[in-house]
Amino acid sequence: MKSYLIVLVIIINNTTMCSQKRNDSYLDSMAKILNSSILKYKELYYDKGFYILNKKPKNFFIYNLIDTNNNSYPTSKPINIRDEGIYHFSPVRFRFSFSHIAVIKYGKMKVFRYLNCKNVGDDINDVIKYLEDNFKYNKIIMEQVKNYRKHGMYFKTVFKPLK
Repeated sequence: MKSYLIVLVIIINNTTMCSQKRNDSYLDSMAKILNSSILKYKELYYDKGFYILNKKPKNFFIYNLIDTNNNSYPTSKPINIRDEGIYHFSPVRFRFSFSHIAVIKYGKMKVFRYLNCKNVGDDINDVIKYLEDNFKYNKIIMEQVKNYRKHGMYFKTVFKPLK
């Protein structure tokens, strides 16, 4: 009987570690995507750009469009990126508020970049079509995705170039 218990504890512990690694990997991927998409941010504001510190995004937010209680900003708790989710992420500085949406399903992440930016990137209708063609989400979730800009936190700053 004791050997079964030990095996169960090992399985549960490995599952937790695996999901935590995935969570960290998704967070890191989102920061890297923003850094590669918005090169000027490092040059103009902060040379580290977008990064993760203590499992929390820095200089950007992440909003879960399926579970709106699981967000990175403004909260002191780390966000939990789940294997099934739709996430709006963007820099917090309004000047660089280039919204991205990540759809995570079956352990894979598909990212739509620069949503609704004129002459560049994807359109929110691309995201909606992808979700409708590949998954079955209810009307509430689809409305939250369509209204992704309501699920975000931006602030305006006076721009002063670095010397």
